[in-house]
Amino acid sequence: MSAPKYLIVHMECDSTSPIASGSNGCTSSTVLRNAFTFDATSEQGKLNASLVLMAFATKKRVYASTYGTCPKGLENTPLLYGLKVYGS
Repeated sequence: MSAPKYLIVHMECDSTSPIASGSNGCTSSTVLRNAFTFDATSEQGKLNASLVLMAFATKKRVYASTYGTCPKGLENTPLLYGLKVYGS
């Protein structure tokens, strides 16, 4: 993997607003609709990783919104903007 500081989260559903290829660093012909990524080395990234793992372990739902951009090395995976864990 050419972007080792990023954690990729795959979801069980597709996003409702896919990002078009060729916009803001998203250069893959197919931008993933069922995944997002974030820098897991930052303080916010560590918190996001904890939230994602807690949600998975407790079978909670996650709402994730993304920027319309992809990081260098992961041109098919949008960057996380916001993350919420809720419900059962």
